[in-house]
Amino acid sequence: MSVFKSRRVIDQIRGRSYEETLMILELMPYRASYPILKLVYSAAANASNNMGLNEANLFISKAEVNGGAIDRISFVRTHVATQEEHGNVQTLLA
Repeated sequence: MSVFKSRRVIDQIRGRSYEETLMILELMPYRASYPILKLVYSAAANASNNMGLNEANLFISKAEVNGGAIDRISFVRTHVATQEEHGNVQTLLA
């Protein structure tokens, strides 16, 4: 899932109450909504079980989406395959 697609959903729920967030995520037509909905459910369950907080009083205080790690190995393999096709084989060290 793209960072940009996930940010589009996160921007809609930031600063809202837990109940309002659930309604928004359930009605959003984006694919990124379901994993974020599971994340919000999990965070609320952790808050109520571990800290004894009431779910009705919860709100989204901070929500971020950051890019993941770049897969360097697949890039090197693709680069070697491209060079072999052109007859210019070189040893690459990553």
